[in-house]
Amino acid sequence: MGLTMPLYVATACVTADTTAAALDTLEAWEITHACASPGRLPGVGWDRAADRWGERLVLHHACMEDPNAPRWNLAAKDEDWRRRSLDGVLVAMRDSAERGATSYSLHPGHALELGLGPDGLPAGEGQSRGKALEWLAVSLDRIAARADYLGMAIWLENTAGRRERTGRAAREVDPLAAPLLQEPEEIVRTLERVAAPMLGLLLDTAHLLLTCQARRWEPEPVLEELKPWVRAIAVSGTDGRYDLHRFPRQDAIEVALARQAGGTMLPVILEARGIGRSDLAAALPDLLAALVP
Repeated sequence: MGLTMPLYVATACVTADTTAAALDTLEAWEITHACASPGRLPGVGWDRAADRWGERLVLHHACMEDPNAPRWNLAAKDEDWRRRSLDGVLVAMRDSAERGATSYSLHPGHALELGLGPDGLPAGEGQSRGKALEWLAVSLDRIAARADYLGMAIWLENTAGRRERTGRAAREVDPLAAPLLQEPEEIVRTLERVAAPMLGLLLDTAHLLLTCQARRWEPEPVLEELKPWVRAIAVSGTDGRYDLHRFPRQDAIEVALARQAGGTMLPVILEARGIGRSDLAAALPDLLAALVP
């Protein structure tokens, strides 16, 4: 396919047992840039595969961790758990730098003392979102200092409100359990508080759309508020209520928002899941054309 534009295909797009195997598949598909997604074991051959991709590979969050381990939480009130999460980030940043990568992306955390359990459900006693944002800023200060030392950009991803399904109905999870950095006020306040030149926003346009739809906001004004902080973009398709990680249609609002945020003038991460080679080859050129600002 020979992609020449700054588009990273997430390893989650590929059906594979391990991240190393997913990277091998993407390489066979002639994908030139990849993003290592969390949720799989790195697998046998991870170091060799990651070294081969080098600066063309962006590590995302806990992609080198056992997916069954408790989730990282950079905003945890529990100091030991916050330190463990932070140590994981710093190790991933070091490994990224050793392979020549200039960027690393991560999730912010939750308004819980610990975070989410291996089953994805809230685990730990809750704290206020305001206090959680303070702890997040403490963690980001450390991360930003290391980023300055390594000369590495840190992309902090915005999140969408979580929902749980109960039979046919869906209800909102307790706001204390919801991920941080959903709303522009939280995002901008956090980035201004840390005030680090290497720290910026990884704008997930699917998450932005879901956040706005849940609150009945028009997404374009929200995007304009966030746009000065955007350093990279993640794009996938939703059903309007959930982030299904579909391959987005070229005329989808998620793609329009990505184009408005900067499109292919910025690094773009394709976050669709389970794509076949022929489907990707057929749809990717149109997607890239639709992302041109």
